[in-house]
Amino acid sequence: MNAEEPIRLSLSKDHALVLFDWLSRRENDEPISPELAAAVERVHDDILCDLESVLVEPFDRNYESLVQAACQRVAAS
Repeated sequence: MNAEEPIRLSLSKDHALVLFDWLSRRENDEPISPELAAAVERVHDDILCDLESVLVEPFDRNYESLVQAACQRVAAS
C-alpha cells in the first residue's frame, strides 16, 4: 500500500455526528459535556480498532520513521 492509496472507514451517522460535534467544539475551544466526552471516547476506540484492522505499518519495525514521513507529507499538503 502506498502513501497515496486511500483507506476508507465507515462511520454510523451517530458516530459521525458525535465526531463532528467534538471536532467543532475543539476548533472553537468550547467545553464539552461528560456525555459527549464518553461518546467521543467510544468513537475514538471504534476508529482505532478499524484502523488496526487495515494498517500494517504499526507492526513494521520502522514504524516511527514511517509516522515521521507521513507527518511531513501531511503537513506539506
